[in-house]
Amino acid sequence: MKKKIAMNINAIIMLISIVACLISGIVSNLISTDFGKVEVNDISIYTDAGTIRGYLLVPENATVNNKAPGIVVVHGATSSAETVDSWYVELARRGYVVVVPNMFGHGDSDVADESYAGDIVYESKGVYSSVEYISTLPFVDTNKIGVVGHSQGAGAALKTMQYYTNLENDALAQGATAEEAHALNKITACLSASYPLEVNIAGIETTDPFNGYNAHLGAILGKADDFNSWLLKDILTNDTGKSWVKTQTGVEVSKVEEGKFYANAENGYTFAMWNPGTIHSQSVISPKITGYVIDFFDETLGSPVTIKSSNQIWIVKTVFNALGMLGFFAFIIPCMYYVIKIPYFKVLERENTFVLPPLVGKAKRKYLRAIITGVLINTITFLPIVLVGMLAMESSLLPQSSTNGFVLWGVVCAAVTLLSVRKGTGLKYRENSEYFGFKTTWKELGKLLLLSITVLFGAYMLLFGVSYLFGSDFRLWQYAIRPFSANKLTMALRYLPLFFVLQFANGIAIRRNNFDNWSDNKRIAFSTSMSLIPVVILLTLTYLPILFTGSPLWAVDGSNLILLAAGQSANKLVSFVFSLGVTAFIHVKSQKFTGNIWAGALINSMLLTMISVANTSFITMF
Repeated sequence: MKKKIAMNINAIIMLISIVACLISGIVSNLISTDFGKVEVNDISIYTDAGTIRGYLLVPENATVNNKAPGIVVVHGATSSAETVDSWYVELARRGYVVVVPNMFGHGDSDVADESYAGDIVYESKGVYSSVEYISTLPFVDTNKIGVVGHSQGAGAALKTMQYYTNLENDALAQGATAEEAHALNKITACLSASYPLEVNIAGIETTDPFNGYNAHLGAILGKADDFNSWLLKDILTNDTGKSWVKTQTGVEVSKVEEGKFYANAENGYTFAMWNPGTIHSQSVISPKITGYVIDFFDETLGSPVTIKSSNQIWIVKTVFNALGMLGFFAFIIPCMYYVIKIPYFKVLERENTFVLPPLVGKAKRKYLRAIITGVLINTITFLPIVLVGMLAMESSLLPQSSTNGFVLWGVVCAAVTLLSVRKGTGLKYRENSEYFGFKTTWKELGKLLLLSITVLFGAYMLLFGVSYLFGSDFRLWQYAIRPFSANKLTMALRYLPLFFVLQFANGIAIRRNNFDNWSDNKRIAFSTSMSLIPVVILLTLTYLPILFTGSPLWAVDGSNLILLAAGQSANKLVSFVFSLGVTAFIHVKSQKFTGNIWAGALINSMLLTMISVANTSFITMF
């Protein structure tokens, strides 16, 4: 009877998860296409330095006989094209033709060939090539091409803008007419979000010196930016902000008026600046900032379709992308329930074969003291360990700097966790392998590995199916489960052992987290809370100072590379929150199916590896 109920519950959960993923894809597609008014296509832009892959959005108003303005929309570092869907969805709704590239080394784009370093194709991370591409489309008005980028994408956009400005100025200097020289400049308007127009980080020039651009220019710069708050929190009143206005337009101001378009009397180019009270990555999920993006291009290029900037539907897409992510995670356990019923895997089904006795009284207090001590050690070691990983581990074998930092911290967390459990229980691992859940045989371990691969294959087939049918992935903010190309599998194999070490240790700790005969839900909640403590403490330390100083903790000094790298680490830590409850849930449920920690450790490590590798970059921070 119990088995029949369990089968029915798992069937219902599986059905609901599949339906959730399908609804997610359908609604996401409807929003991306503006209910059929915008055609969305995958594109590949071939260059000598490598291939750039991304999206082309063509609204129904854009035709050969009715050309529309074109805009290149660029994501930030360690993310992918889908991250800026708030911008490209709303711009395409308003009649612009939009190209959304994955920068080199991001998403499904190639890692750029380093032999082309110094060439604009390489240095612009593919943005220059995207501008050249959009300028060839027969339904694009080549006199109205814009670029908008977030963070590193904004830096790449500014570098591209500088290239075209130099091209035009050099042609004039060589005797070309104004019309001939201007024809070489393919950008009409450039908007930078979360990236200052001129940046010197710890002595590293991350942009060309700002001498003004031959284009309309805009900047959206958050007061509480994780990296540049020291400069940006009063950018409307400090000398830097006022000098930018003068350099671009020749207008001298005592204070920059937010959102005002200052015009250059000689060439007609304008400059506008916004200074919202946002952190760095908030730019791509803020309706207010999306409104600024819409307003800027409406002023500089002219929206072919008139829709108020406050009328935004991308938020609906965000909600349903998140629904798809929940459906994806919910699919894993019922999938495992049915896969383990297959005769080949049936031998692995050992429900409740070795139930650990609950910890009570002194034993409980001793264990809790050890676990909490370990959690605090992991909190204290986060920044130094992550910084070592990000700044010192990058190599041809492990090229993803952000991933390096977090997996190194994960390995340290694993060691601390194992020591804490050992201290808290007073038991040695070698002599108590069954107690801790890792006793097995090589043959059984092989089957457990195949079981885990089969379960994840099923989950990812659901993702790939939704992607194929509706062009959608599953995500929430920076955290994304997205399809991946074959080259990501080879990269994943390099990082998988490091992710596995942490999940192996977590599996042991979660198995032991049983007090007073706790239910599965209580074990999941406790394990998740223990994992959340370092994250909550670090995020609180990072962002609480905004209330008192206006700046995040690490963004107080632009000359200190360590502080800025710490800001990068904290910024990316937000994504970890979404993984913690999921991994604890998978551990508890898979241990209930198999009686050991292996399946949960394998599934979680493979899942987190693919999420990290498919959604980040192969480049350094700056």
